[in-house]
Amino acid sequence: MELKIDLNRKDVIIINWLATILTPINPILFLAFAIFFAYSGIDLSMLELTGFNFLVFIINILIYFVSMLLFVFGWSAIFCLLNPKLRKGVIGEHIFQITDSGLIESTDYNRTEYSWSSLDKVKSALGLILIRVAGNQWHGIPTRFFPSNNERDSFLDELNKRILV
Repeated sequence: MELKIDLNRKDVIIINWLATILTPINPILFLAFAIFFAYSGIDLSMLELTGFNFLVFIINILIYFVSMLLFVFGWSAIFCLLNPKLRKGVIGEHIFQITDSGLIESTDYNRTEYSWSSLDKVKSALGLILIRVAGNQWHGIPTRFFPSNNERDSFLDELNKRILV
């Protein structure tokens, strides 16, 4: 099975942002930093976290957590918009092939074959199929490149079937 896609900068920004959120350690770190920042903003005379003070503390954690997510999105966007080297192997045409030995991703600049044992997760979100390789690297495939929902579903099924073996 083969699929040709043509990534643009918007795709890369969204893929980077989702990959950051979906990498398991990142939300934990974001939450830890949010708690730290919320706690450091508390007046020490108000350490009694009951009632209203506790609610303010929780709201502060949520604000810091969302702020970090927005910062990561902004940083990804700036990086993707200003980095001229993205044209070489990131932006442009990619070909994904499912073979018996693994998943092959190729561009004009590279060709990489991932064995099935190196792929560990497939997610679908925001019009993208995200494939996690070796823990923290992700490949994103916009679903708009599938001719039909049935072909998208069969591609997903094939990936999941082979990864879970």
